[in-house]
Amino acid sequence: MILIIDDDADHGELTRQRLEAVGIAAILQVGPFGSLAAMRRGEFELVILDVNMPALSGVKILELLRGGDGSSARVMLYSCMDGDALGLLAREHGADAWLPKTASRSELLRTVRALTGR
Repeated sequence: MILIIDDDADHGELTRQRLEAVGIAAILQVGPFGSLAAMRRGEFELVILDVNMPALSGVKILELLRGGDGSSARVMLYSCMDGDALGLLAREHGADAWLPKTASRSELLRTVRALTGR
């Protein structure tokens, strides 16, 4: 199961639908608040995490996840940021992967499959 955390409900839902269309189960958590509780409620193998969210950024959520919440989920940063800047941010904060939101559907699926082994 994949958890998508995005404050843009429309984009998050589109991402969820793209995954579900190829048989990959995903849940959308709209906005950062409640995301850690969602992580604790489910067994997620991957978290697709928006970076630019108000009040609680994706980077802060990543730091909390990596700081010992007990989650073994992989994390992919997913943002409208420039790809190079996003990659640097991902490496600096220990994300497993990154992908700009402008990436094609096939790039999204390829990255998710690489991270989940599907």
